[in-house]
Amino acid sequence: MSDALPNPAVDSHNVTDLSLPRHGTDAPVAAPGCAPGDAAGNAPGHSPSDASGDMPSDAAGDAVALEDIGVARLVQEIHAGRIQADSLSAELRRQCVGHLTIEGCATSDIAALMRVPERTIRRDRAMVRREEAVGPSLTLGDELLGEYQRFTLASVQRLTRMCNAAEEPAYARLWAEEAISRV
Repeated sequence: MSDALPNPAVDSHNVTDLSLPRHGTDAPVAAPGCAPGDAAGNAPGHSPSDASGDMPSDAAGDAVALEDIGVARLVQEIHAGRIQADSLSAELRRQCVGHLTIEGCATSDIAALMRVPERTIRRDRAMVRREEAVGPSLTLGDELLGEYQRFTLASVQRLTRMCNAAEEPAYARLWAEEAISRV
């Protein structure tokens, strides 16, 4: 038996699979404290013996630079244990923290996954907020109102389709009608 610390990303006792598919894709996105894949934290289609180093590879088998794989994929690779989070640059770590924050992860969950103190995660979140800050302008209100209107109309359209769908159960159609009246 080894004296190594358990990896929270792959320790089956600490993982609850709450993965949800993203809109328009079938790929699961890990929820806080979860690794995509099975209950043991193995990525879909991979076993623990498939991890062949810290760098993911492309279809030709060539190593891909961490900056080139995208933040969502980078987080999945960290969850799967194929990339060591403590080997990331500060900029890549901040990008991962921003992504995980949007996904709803708690500071403590991100700190455990990234293997850094919670204080570092709080500083990274503050830096992301500063970098993504939007300054006031004369057109900002109009832009935000237009975006809100677009989301609202899209929601009403989805609910209307649900109301008219014969395959939906009656309770769902009634709920959708009631939801439309609240919008």
